[in-house]
Amino acid sequence: KHFPSTMTMFKTLLVALLQASWILQASHCVGATEDAGGIVNLTVENFEHLTQAATGQTTGKWFVKFYAPWCGHCKRLEPLWQELAKDVNEMEGGANGDEFDLASVNVARVDCTTDKKVCQRFGVSGYPTLKFFADRKMYTYKGTRTLEAFKEYVAGGYHDSADVEESVPPAPSSMDEWQKMMNQEWESFLENFEKDVSHILEYRKNAAAVLILVGMVWGVLLSSFCGMVLRSKSKGTKTTKTD
Repeated sequence: KHFPSTMTMFKTLLVALLQASWILQASHCVGATEDAGGIVNLTVENFEHLTQAATGQTTGKWFVKFYAPWCGHCKRLEPLWQELAKDVNEMEGGANGDEFDLASVNVARVDCTTDKKVCQRFGVSGYPTLKFFADRKMYTYKGTRTLEAFKEYVAGGYHDSADVEESVPPAPSSMDEWQKMMNQEWESFLENFEKDVSHILEYRKNAAAVLILVGMVWGVLLSSFCGMVLRSKSKGTKTTKTD
């Protein structure tokens, strides 16, 4: 019978614990995501859980503003974004009888200074960036920033716009996150180790010389020991063949 190695079992357990932790965090955030203006605040913990951007988009269409609090353009857009959320949330049917239902549209925002991973996932490089998630696709809004233009766009105008239809980037898996975390820890260790070595070489030259000397001695001793072991095994093999 083939049994999984200890390392494999450890990785599986760690991934399961991480998944459970993220699920608990997401469920904790769901009830407190919408502010008084009806705008949904998306974070790295709840983005995929709420929007299902890469997993079917069964929670409706999402018009998301990626912003930074210090951005002047973002501040000027905020009142208009709140007004759009208010109008959309008050809709109960289709848009003036059209086939597109504004009531299925969610207006949201992502703070890229606190949730950098979400913004990196969608390639956000400037603020504000407006993205519309619909029909399992993603559209980067490049039209005029007026209330009527926004409402016309989310009511179906995105089909006729010049905005490029893009595939939604997949959500990072638990293993991806774990690997990134381990890589960051390793990079941090190497960086600190390099700083320590530089400090010793610059300010504690005598200690550095002693460490180098000790290392050389240990290297010679270890090489000699390994050589003796290999020669001993070689002699034992020859004796056995002669017998």
